[in-house]
Amino acid sequence: MGVVSSVAGSRDDRAGREVEVVTLSAMTIVLLALLAAVADGAPARDDEPAATYDLAADFSLVRNPNGPWEYGFSASTSLAPDRFTLASVADARGTIGFWHPAAAYYPYLASNPTRRTRADPTRSWALRPGEVALEASNTGQPAIVRFVVPRAGRYRVKARFAGIHFGLSSTDVHVLINGVPVFDALIDGYGGDRAFHAIEGRSPRATFVGTRRMAAGAVVTFAVGYGANGTHFNDTTGLRVRIQADPRLRLGSGWNARVWRSGHARAGCRGRQSRRGMRARPHPPPDKLVLMPRRVFETSP
Repeated sequence: MGVVSSVAGSRDDRAGREVEVVTLSAMTIVLLALLAAVADGAPARDDEPAATYDLAADFSLVRNPNGPWEYGFSASTSLAPDRFTLASVADARGTIGFWHPAAAYYPYLASNPTRRTRADPTRSWALRPGEVALEASNTGQPAIVRFVVPRAGRYRVKARFAGIHFGLSSTDVHVLINGVPVFDALIDGYGGDRAFHAIEGRSPRATFVGTRRMAAGAVVTFAVGYGANGTHFNDTTGLRVRIQADPRLRLGSGWNARVWRSGHARAGCRGRQSRRGMRARPHPPPDKLVLMPRRVFETSP
């Protein structure tokens, strides 16, 4: 009987330990689930790997959306987020590939996947390696590229716009974060490959740089409109975008903007006031962004 009692006791102990183990396992699962939920909305940590996203290097004529990138246009003249429409027709027959709307040629986006500058089929503009071309429609619909932030963290955004049409581009260019404008400029001239055309014009190039913490799902919009002259003729504009995700990035106090004026003089706004004493003014709402003023104004998001 003593032996039986000992065995029974051992069985009871084992059963108790098994219950305890099962209980601990359940608690562990709950704890891990809570930690995962917290981490999902938390900013990037120092041990998280850095990532780099390049518009031209990542460009695809097969997928749209393509990872975090979306290629498209506005259904109207507005840059309001709800007017964005994905381009649905890809044309990869030539050296330069295009995305178009379903029922029209414009607005379009174009890519040069080679390692040297290529002229378009009409030989009226040239696209450099690492550059994507955008052109609005003649009714004022902007061509748009969007970057959807894949995970929360610190991001450095650099966008470089340039007129690349030999007839001298005249466009309005924009960067928006979640529909809020952070950079607006006018491109007026040619700022592309010098081997195809001399650098020319009042403001052939514009650059935007900024570092900010952004939540997963935040949308960075890059847009090209038809400019102050109200026509898209000769308006092809090049865009280079490089976005770095890195928890070690230092957060700035404001976005930096630079526009190349005639003679390569630089002008723009940084923070609340520019080097020339030009005060930043509030942006118009996205649904009013059609034609922009001659100077660049930017504010912190």
